[in-house]
Amino acid sequence: MKISAACVLTLLFAVDGAFAQSAPNNVGRGGLAPQSAKAAPPLPVTGAPMPAPMEQVFVPVTPCRLLNTAEAGAGGAIQGLQTRTFQVTGSSGFGAQGGNSAGCGVPASATSVAIVLRASNGSSSGFFTAFAAGTPNPGVIALAYPQNTTVTGNPIVALGNGGMMSIYSKRYAHAIADVVGYYAPQIQVYMNYDGTAYAATTRILAPSSSERAPIRSKQTETCNSVRFT
Repeated sequence: MKISAACVLTLLFAVDGAFAQSAPNNVGRGGLAPQSAKAAPPLPVTGAPMPAPMEQVFVPVTPCRLLNTAEAGAGGAIQGLQTRTFQVTGSSGFGAQGGNSAGCGVPASATSVAIVLRASNGSSSGFFTAFAAGTPNPGVIALAYPQNTTVTGNPIVALGNGGMMSIYSKRYAHAIADVVGYYAPQIQVYMNYDGTAYAATTRILAPSSSERAPIRSKQTETCNSVRFT
């Protein structure tokens, strides 16, 4: 899978048993930082923690139908004062909510999702709230709708248990939603000098022996050298 957002790998090394974090090299201004002149090769890192979580990255996707309560077998309209939960991540369970049967490509690492939310056939004026499944309804209106009129909004909704979101409806109304993107933590990996990953965030596959190559001390590698799920 190609990742459109740029990212940088942080490389860690243990030299003579001491832990050290590599400094970024001056890419385009002299190339790699010089290597240490030590005779013995650096040892793989042990006991080093992962870095602090990095900022969320927005990943756009081709608009994909997530749910449509008006579809046959999708449970019908959301009743007044009712909350219904919908699957967002993964590749199963979407047909039963009127969405694309194979899912919309939102990974389990996603923390929130950008959607185009529509309301239709409202029995009277009301509103939707949309929030992370398994959390209290915050009471913040995601979309207000008049009676018997289709309206559209563009909320960003946090994801909760199992990559799901909940929609609460004040009145009887159908809900339709398309995914247009999601937010997920920036990918990180700590690598040993021999090219193996010491620790990493999800969606990174450890390289096979044929893919491993020595990495210079204090070298910064771009993400196109690592395979992602």
